Amino acid sequence: MAERIITNGYVVTLDPQRRVLADGAVALSGKTIVAVGPSAEVLASHSGERIDARGGLVLPGLIDAHNHPILGLLGGSPPSAAGTWPAVRQNNAFTLGGDIPALLRVLATPFGAHLSAEQAYLSALYTCATLLKAGVTCFNDGGGAHAETVAQAVVDSG
Repeated sequence: MAERIITNGYVVTLDPQRRVLADGAVALSGKTIVAVGPSAEVLASHSGERIDARGGLVLPGLIDAHNHPILGLLGGSPPSAAGTWPAVRQNNAFTLGGDIPALLRVLATPFGAHLSAEQAYLSALYTCATLLKAGVTCFNDGGGAHAETVAQAVVDSG
């Protein structure tokens, strides 16, 4: 018995043949996938709430191999919003000889270090929501300030 069945979608499987099912279905019970296959086959053996994915793509959870959730609120903002515009002019990937770690020390690390624990939590929670909306179910935190607070935001995001 499945609680939910996603039907009629293009389902990308992770089976050894790496099949893509043009009219596929995924049956779910809680957070567990209980069946993957052609829609007719899955519907014949499972019942539950149906979610019609017609025209859509059903993927396994994506993985983000490098992320800094504490910097989520910085994304999309001009450098001046973080008080780093002079640092950007003086220190960039070119002036630092392509030294990305040095660039991060000049820009990203100071931003994270100036956040309160509550701001870090909210930034990480925002990052988690953004990742989940994009289908990312696992990420690696590249590290930074407020590690325990960031970890709590990840737990709280579900």
